[in-house]
Amino acid sequence: MDTTIHHSPVLDRFAAQQAIEAAWADRTLLDQHDTQLAIEHTIEDLDKGHLRVAEPPTEDGGEWTINEWVKKAVILYFPLRQMSTQEVGPFEYYDKMALKTDYASQKVRVVPPAVARYGAYLAPALSLCPATPTSAPTWARARWSIPGPRWAPAPR
Repeated sequence: MDTTIHHSPVLDRFAAQQAIEAAWADRTLLDQHDTQLAIEHTIEDLDKGHLRVAEPPTEDGGEWTINEWVKKAVILYFPLRQMSTQEVGPFEYYDKMALKTDYASQKVRVVPPAVARYGAYLAPALSLCPATPTSAPTWARARWSIPGPRWAPAPR
C-alpha cells in the first residue's frame, strides 16, 4: 500500500473541482493523470485540514456548507487505490487506504489500537482512542477525545 504522503502539484481549487465533477459524471476520466492528481490533491488537503467536506456556519444560526465535490473526491479516491496489507505491531490491516502516520509531529495522542486513515484531519491536542475508525472526510478538533473516556484527557 502506498503509505507516503502525496505531494501533488499545487492545483487551482476550481480546476480540481471541475476535474472531480467531470470524473464523477464519466468514470473513464479516472484513468487520466490530471484527474488522479486533482483527487489526490483534494485528499491531501483534507488530510492537512486545509479543506473540509462540511464547513460549519460562519455566524450563529447559520447553515452548514456541504462541499459536494470534496465528498465526491473521497468516493473517487477508492478506485485509484489498490488493496494491500499493512502490519502495525501485532495488528494487520487489509485496505485501500493508507494509515495515518507521524502522530508525534502532529501533536496527536493515539491510544493503541486506535487507527486513522490518510485523509482524516486530526488537530493538534486530539486524543484518538480505540474503537474509533477515523477516515476521510473526518474533521476532528483539538481537545476532543474520540470516543474518549473521561479519564483520558487530551495532551497539552
